[in-house]
Order: sequence, then structure tokens, then C-alpha cells
Amino acid sequence: MQISSSLGTSIVTEVKKIIHEDLTFMDKSCRIIACTDEKRIGDFHEASRKMLDEGLKELTVPDDDTYQGTRSGINLTLEIEGQVVGVVGITGNEEEVSRYGQVVKKMTEILLLESYLKEEKMRIRSARNRFLQEWLMTDELRMNSALVDEGISQGIDVMVARRVAVLEHTGNSIMSQEDVERIEHRIRRILKEDMRNVNGSSGGSFIVLMSERSDEMAAKLITQIQKECGYQLIAGVDSRTVSGGQLKAGYLRAIKALNGAAVRGNGGIAFYDSILLEIFINDIGQATKEEFIQRVFKGCSEKRMKEAVRILRVLYECNGSINQAAEQLYLHKNTLQYKLNRLREKTGYDPRKLSSAPYYYLAIAFYESME
Repeated sequence: MQISSSLGTSIVTEVKKIIHEDLTFMDKSCRIIACTDEKRIGDFHEASRKMLDEGLKELTVPDDDTYQGTRSGINLTLEIEGQVVGVVGITGNEEEVSRYGQVVKKMTEILLLESYLKEEKMRIRSARNRFLQEWLMTDELRMNSALVDEGISQGIDVMVARRVAVLEHTGNSIMSQEDVERIEHRIRRILKEDMRNVNGSSGGSFIVLMSERSDEMAAKLITQIQKECGYQLIAGVDSRTVSGGQLKAGYLRAIKALNGAAVRGNGGIAFYDSILLEIFINDIGQATKEEFIQRVFKGCSEKRMKEAVRILRVLYECNGSINQAAEQLYLHKNTLQYKLNRLREKTGYDPRKLSSAPYYYLAIAFYESME
């Protein structure tokens, strides 16, 4: 275990709060990496060298001149899982500080172990995410035994049939790394219902590979994740099971379903088989989308366009019913009709006619996909 100076400083700071004595922390190079007396950091600590060379568990130093870079006090080796990782020293009169020896040793080893376990969890998580990202990018033609073996080393049988879901945060705030780790942990805990389930993250999205199940059961599991994670998460789910080199295609379908959930604007879950425009909407470049939007809403300011999108979205969700749309928009139906007439006059397209509705609907989908 490699101990950083920042970790050593954190430990000596915390321990000093309890014993109120000066502390030094040496790594296996016998250099002082942390000390309550900052001027000593970087100095060679000869007493530590003697302890490590001779396998000593404890060494008392009667005065400041006995060993180079060492002051009077007591020094104790630190062990994690049977391996010596460094030395901690308590500076002061031997009789006064020796009573703290074992207490400081145990406290320091506990703090080191906590840090080690946290780093190990991070290492395992990073290794699994790297493998998952590689698997997601491997199609059937590139699938090989090396990837299968790597999966086995990660505890994942890549040949098991699974359904792919992709979840993404839709809130205005940006998630920190701690937020991402917290969500991953909660998803992992929920997925323990079946050992074949796998999860990870990639590029700000959360990947869930569910064991084979119906749409209803898949939706139930994803809803549980959305509820228990405590964040605004939308989800796209592939509509079939995949395994091995089919995962890439399933992942891309789940991404399109996720785009469908985003374009619909009401969050929740979208299955690949339930989307239409969303199948190709993200394959169209932003410049083309912007040009199409400007042609449909020609002459409209950004403010008026935003209002029109909101009104038309509700109108089409109400299947063109003026009464229902007006109620949902908290408008009088005459006010809504007036706004629709103004839009027709401005653009030349009547949103209440079937011949114009596809233009508006596609423009709305493009507009919302770019928000």
C-alpha cells in the first residue's frame, strides 16, 4: 500500500485531536511524509530505517541525538493485512508518550485500513467500468475469447442473456463524482436481487444490464431505481435480450429509447419498441435541425417560439382538443384559439390541420432534443 502525504497529514491531524501530542508519519522509504511540525516533512528518519531493517515492532528513542532526523519519543510500525506499510512516531518524553503507543498504532492502522478499502472499492469499480465500456463497444465481429475471459475475471458471464437500460440525470444541477458513485452504489444494491444483473457508468450515463424479464418487470425494476436514487433520472430500455457481441446493438437501441424519454419531456421510461421519431432524431445534425425549426416557425422570436412549442406539445398530447388543451394550459379556450390563429398567420402553417401538424410535431421534437 502506497501512503500519500495527504493521507498521512489527514491521519496525524485527526490523531493529534485525541492525544494532543506531536506525531510523525514515515512511509517505507523512511522519509517523513506527514508531521505536526511541518518543517520536518521530507527529512530522513533513521529510527524508522532501523525498525524496518531489523523487523522491530516498537522503538523508543531517549533523546534527539540518537538517530538522524529523529526526536525523542516512541515509534511503532504500522501493518495492513500483515504487511508493514510505514512507521508512526509520537514525539515527547518517553515515559509520558509510551502510554499512547498502542492506542495511536491501532487508530492509525484503522484509518489506513479504511482508506485502503475505499481505494480498493474504487479500483474494482473503475476496472469493471472499463470492462463494461469495452464490452459496449465490441460488436459480434470483434467478440473474442479474451473479452469473455476478462468478463469472468470481473465476475460477469458475457454470454448470459440480458436487457440493456440506460439512465441519465435530467436535473439542472451538474452531478459531482460523489453523486455518480452514490447512484452507482444504490443501483448495485437494488440489482442484488439477481446475481446476473450488472451495472456501471459511462460518459455520465448509468448502464443497467438486467437478467431476462418482461417489459412489465423491467419497468418495475427501473422505476425502483429512479425512486430510490433520489435524482431526476430518465431511462431508455432495449426491447429484447442480448448477449455477447450483441450488447453494442442493444446499448445503441437503449440510447435511442433514452432520447425518446427525453424528447417526450415527461421523464420516466421509454422502451425502444415504443419510439418512432426518436429512432432517427439524433442522427440528424444540429445545423439541419435548427434550419428546419426556423423554416417552420419563420418570423417567430425565440420567446414566441418557446411559447408555441409548449402550447403545441399540449395540444397534440390532447389529440387536438381545444377544450382539453386549454384546461391543461390554464387558458381560456378563446385565448388558446387566438394564439393558434396568430401562429398560423405568422408561419403560414395551421397547427389544427392534419397537413401542417407533421411539420410542427417534427419541429417540436428537434427543438426539445437540443435543449
